[in-house]
Amino acid sequence: MTRFQRRATLILGIGLLASVFGFVAFAGIDGLRPSTISGAVLLAGAGAADVASYARDEYRIAGRTVRWRHLYAVGTGLLAIGLVVTTLPTIDSTPGLGVATLLGASSLLFFSYQALVDGPHLDLDAEPSKTRLLVVALAAIGCVGLGAVATIVLS
Repeated sequence: MTRFQRRATLILGIGLLASVFGFVAFAGIDGLRPSTISGAVLLAGAGAADVASYARDEYRIAGRTVRWRHLYAVGTGLLAIGLVVTTLPTIDSTPGLGVATLLGASSLLFFSYQALVDGPHLDLDAEPSKTRLLVVALAAIGCVGLGAVATIVLS
């Protein structure tokens, strides 16, 4: 689980950093809401923490050892807070999106807390079966599709 989770964290971190910097490069900072700018900073911080959690097993900061899962937890927490901050201004016009974002951020904060306190609790096989990976991928695609449909219907 650790090796797979760290690889996925690297991909997420690079994706977050590329998304934030791409958004700022194309949209520019002029005329953006403060919530958008602060959300972009939080998401960039999440991406940096995720990349740093992949790079090394542990860091020494102010005489304390910080394990990779602690950086992962910080990155996940920043991601959740960044999603909420960027969604707050649109809650009046799209309440369904606001509720969905708050629910998703709540689950991200739970995973962040779990990783920060004592790490993942699941002992999965070192090499998961292809059937399980396919089922998880299809479930994720289905959830994204349902979320997109709900967003369109509720807007």
